[in-house]
Amino acid sequence: AVLRFGRWHRTVVDTGLGWHIPAPFEKIMIKKITEVNRINIGFTSFIQSDAGGQAFMLTGDENILDVNMTIFWFINDLKKYLFRAADPELTVQIAAESAVREVIAQTPMELALTKGKSEIVEKVRKLLQRIVDEYQIGIQILKVDLQKVDAPGPVIDAFRDVQSARADQ
Repeated sequence: AVLRFGRWHRTVVDTGLGWHIPAPFEKIMIKKITEVNRINIGFTSFIQSDAGGQAFMLTGDENILDVNMTIFWFINDLKKYLFRAADPELTVQIAAESAVREVIAQTPMELALTKGKSEIVEKVRKLLQRIVDEYQIGIQILKVDLQKVDAPGPVIDAFRDVQSARADQ
């Protein structure tokens, strides 16, 4: 990105010599727009819980799940990325955590643990893309991976007992 007197002037994507007026008239800012970035949700959450960095989330039927997701994104509009938000990476991280929590809060626990994982992933991707589009920060959500959906560690044995009882019934 070439800035002239601190304002956006043009984007240089050509290889070879890129001529520009020397500082203080023009300034060059280099960002890799083809690089795929990733954000981990739930491993060490932006909003830390008392459980050692795990992000426990409340489901639609008022159960608690430990959810780990990875969000992959890239820059699709450099001008918006550089000038629409003070810290676009932090904005994406907060929006991703919010989107994951919203979708999990609308999903029953049993669905989240079994056959509803692909639906959760698609809902999170669509919601997160809508949020970053509203913020106009020049980011495209590439992919959402659901790493783990489980009951919290301290209650996992009780949860398995309940599941076994339901299966026996």
